Amino acid sequence: PNLTDASFRDEFWKQDAGSGAMWDCCHGVGLRGTYMACCESVPLMIDTAKQHKGTRPLIGIISSFGGTSYTFNVAYGVGKAAADRLASDMSVQLSKYNVDTVALYPGLVKTEGNIEMEKRGEWEEASGGFDLGMGETPRFSGRAMALLAANSDMMKERSGKVVVVSELAKELGFTDEDGRLPPSIRSLKFILPNFVFPQ
Repeated sequence: PNLTDASFRDEFWKQDAGSGAMWDCCHGVGLRGTYMACCESVPLMIDTAKQHKGTRPLIGIISSFGGTSYTFNVAYGVGKAAADRLASDMSVQLSKYNVDTVALYPGLVKTEGNIEMEKRGEWEEASGGFDLGMGETPRFSGRAMALLAANSDMMKERSGKVVVVSELAKELGFTDEDGRLPPSIRSLKFILPNFVFPQ
């Protein structure tokens, strides 16, 4: 399926008619790939936690608010809900090994694909009118993971839960690479300009 144009927001029966391509992309590639990466890496993480007392390895699963409310399309939302559940259920089994998991919720991300859509003039239709200028870089999520990994007490407390990147940044005092603190999708700073008073 084309993930870089407005068809990403089509009705599910149009996206997957006869092929299941969008479903396979979100689940067969995205979710399955995440699960298999965890299966391969967890034994190494368990060994690390055993050999280095006080170290709590961290698995960060990139998810989104699409796991809790409709976003983009049906397959996407179901995949993100499953990613959240993956982080939650893995934490149950991994807690006795001192390995933690989180479902990380970035906000609107300035990915290479999103930036290209904006350059081609397709972003507004494909995103439903979101202002990409309010977005965050992928590095912002990396900073969140680095700070979580450096704080074993915080990781243990949040293991199996959803962590919203911009809300963690506000709590811990870190910013995106340009020095900004992008707003949480749950905040009025995001909701008002994108939904209530769009330009």
